[in-house]
Amino acid sequence: MIDGISTGIINYILFGLVLLIGRVFFKKDARSYLINLDKRGWKLFGEGVLAGFILFLLYPIVLLILGIGTFEVVWENLRITIPIILSSIFGYIAVALFEETLFRGCIFLGLLKKYSFKIAIIVSSIIFGALHFFSYSATANFWIGLINASIIGVLLCLIVAYTNSLMFPIGYHLAWNLTQSLLLGRYDGFINFHFQESVLTGSKYTPESGLIVTVILLLMYLYINKKFRPVKLEQ
Repeated sequence: MIDGISTGIINYILFGLVLLIGRVFFKKDARSYLINLDKRGWKLFGEGVLAGFILFLLYPIVLLILGIGTFEVVWENLRITIPIILSSIFGYIAVALFEETLFRGCIFLGLLKKYSFKIAIIVSSIIFGALHFFSYSATANFWIGLINASIIGVLLCLIVAYTNSLMFPIGYHLAWNLTQSLLLGRYDGFINFHFQESVLTGSKYTPESGLIVTVILLLMYLYINKKFRPVKLEQ
């Protein structure tokens, strides 16, 4: 629980610094980063939360179907799981706000003002993937993690381009991280999944370093192209 609160405080501070720097040096407000708190924005946020939850849930389902993962339900841990969920929501909202504002709201949109759409999406996504190096460096297949993180960056940039809003990516980012933490976290929770690290599964703490997540991201791409249509981004 303390980890979630401390993560939240740090990332809320970083998010605030991004907004402060944008306000002081570039005269930008939250709407300039496409953080839309209107009815449509909250709808996109909710759709992002649902998409992130369902897509990550496919990961343990695939493990079970392939017979390479097991899970256990520990009823006595239900009491301690609830405060962990609440603190994790607090923390991962902050992470989603900071990272999406920085990588999509600042870097991607900033590059888009000077370069083509392809260059903006590729460069911002490579930066997003590369900065996850330290998260994945301890895993045997860290290079898959870096590629998958970059693919996630591409997909989230596409959603920003299709919706002219950061709200869906914020919701998606929150739900993916939260679901991953609750099912594969460092603590013994109410539901716990177990599997061996491999090129398919990745590791317990970084499933993105496995090819199963790569397939899930392909499904996400198909979902994005079916659901959304491109709109003209506000410059």
